[in-house]
Amino acid sequence: MTPRALTPDDWRAFDSIRCAMLAEKPSAFGSTLANWQRKSEAEKRDWIASNSVFAILDADRCLSVAAYNREPGAKARHRALIISVYSRPEARRQGHIRRLLSHMEDVATREDILQLELETPTWNAAAIAAYRAAGYQQVGIVPRAMRDDDGFVDDVMMVKALDGVSLAPGTA
Repeated sequence: MTPRALTPDDWRAFDSIRCAMLAEKPSAFGSTLANWQRKSEAEKRDWIASNSVFAILDADRCLSVAAYNREPGAKARHRALIISVYSRPEARRQGHIRRLLSHMEDVATREDILQLELETPTWNAAAIAAYRAAGYQQVGIVPRAMRDDDGFVDDVMMVKALDGVSLAPGTA
């Protein structure tokens, strides 16, 4: 299965997996299921249009998804933030996330993005291991990165230089 970019016309397929991710792992994402469900079709289409969203699909059903958004500032346009990475339970351990990351890295490189960044909760050992295996380096911890009804969640910050430069703390 090959990753492909989603367009606003794919909003229904994306909406289904977005709701699944926010329901299954609410403390792993910055949005909430209730907030997403309140969005109109137009807002959901705009969300897809304003991010680079990629998915592995089975027919019209998203099995796995990942996205990035490029930094807007003139001096930071070489960076992009990876967001909304998720695989449905039945699609896990099949290499989907690795393929999505690789595909996004190829697309980002063609767009002159030199650095992909992400944050993932410190409790998410599986995600941290997957990102490390894909070449992402931990560069720090963001204390109290998110807050929900259960309290604060710290995030691991990870970075991958698409031009091969080491980005470990103290080496840049």
